[in-house]
Formats: sequence, C-alpha cells, structure tokens
Amino acid sequence: MALYFLRGELTPTQSQMRKLGILRKIDDIDIAKEYFKGLLYLLKLTGFSTLVLAIDEFEYLFSLVTKSQQPIYLAALRGLYDLPLQFNDNKLVNIAFFLAVSRDGSRKLKELEEIKTGIETAAIPLMRRVNLGKELEPLSKEATKKLVTRRLKYNRIEKKFEEDLLIPYTEDFVEFIYESTAGKPGDIIKKCGHILDLGLKYRIPELNEKFAREALRERRIE
Repeated sequence: MALYFLRGELTPTQSQMRKLGILRKIDDIDIAKEYFKGLLYLLKLTGFSTLVLAIDEFEYLFSLVTKSQQPIYLAALRGLYDLPLQFNDNKLVNIAFFLAVSRDGSRKLKELEEIKTGIETAAIPLMRRVNLGKELEPLSKEATKKLVTRRLKYNRIEKKFEEDLLIPYTEDFVEFIYESTAGKPGDIIKKCGHILDLGLKYRIPELNEKFAREALRERRIE
C-alpha cells in the first residue's frame, strides 16, 4: 500500500494513513523540501552517492493542477533538482531524474517553455536541464502479453521472479489489459499489480477479463 501511495496510484483513507505511520499531510512545499533535504543527508551518511528518481507518465502532473499552477510545480521540481548544488560541503547525495513523457505531455512542456511573461517563466530553467532522449511507441499486443507474463511472475513477498505464473491468465485477460492501457507499459504494470494482489487474496485460479474488471473496480482504478 505504501508503494502504491508513493506512486500516486492510491489515495489512502485516514485509517490507512495511520496504518502506514503517516502523522500528517504536508501542504507546504518549503516544509516538504526540508524533509527531502533530510532524506538526502541520511542517504549520504549511509554511503549512497546518488538518488535516482524514475518518474513515469510525467505529464500526469498536468491533470492534477490548473494551467496557471503547472509552472509553479515545475519550478518546485527544478528546485528539488538543484537542492544538492546549494551545499558546497558535499553532505547531500546527488539527484538524477529520468522522466518518461508522452508526446502530448512533451508538447505541453514545450508550450510552457515558449511563454516569456509572468510566472510561466519559472518553467524554463527546468527545461534547460532536460536532455531529450528517445521517443518510445506504445507496446504492441504481443509485447503487452510478454510484459503481462513478466509481471505475473513477480513475487512481491520474496522479491524475485518465479519460474511459473503466480496465477495463470486467459487470452481475454491480455486483450482487456492491452485495450484498457493502450499499450502503455506503466499502466500495464500498475493494473496487473492490482489485479494480481486481489487474485492472490481471493485465491482466484485464473485471471480473466471479468475478474480484472471487478478487481480494478474494487481498487477504484480506471
């Protein structure tokens, strides 16, 4: 549940937050940065040199806030990126960002970069730090099936890939996953993870389209 929360896949209830040990919600960006700074310091003390943040579907940010707030969030992200550079005594680990952005998300970032007035200019420094990589296409149905198979072999408890599927699946299950995710790897992994969790919980002998729909409905995932 903690991993789903950190990935933004789950909004925990008050009771779930208490179970996770979350005392309160941080609404202030400056306070959140202080906590993040503490994390970077502790990582350095334990012998790490770099924190790698791999952010899939970065454009999801645009659906969380209004258009006028988007540059503010991007500026906050740029501030986090620059945080270790503010300390010359080398007490914090470095940060490396890997951002996965769709074509539409990339277009929106380009539009923000081209705006030259007002608060929108705060987004420009972040874009100057970005090295554009390769543009990836959505997975084919065949590749989707391979990823589904791979995910359904992963044992979260043992933290290893098993030789056999944890739960077998039908062809209509793959068809459903492919159509409902449009071949997006992040969505495929997320949905299969939720469905597998509930399949193991209810001791389902086989994953099919019907159970997949019911599982995602129970987890409130579209």
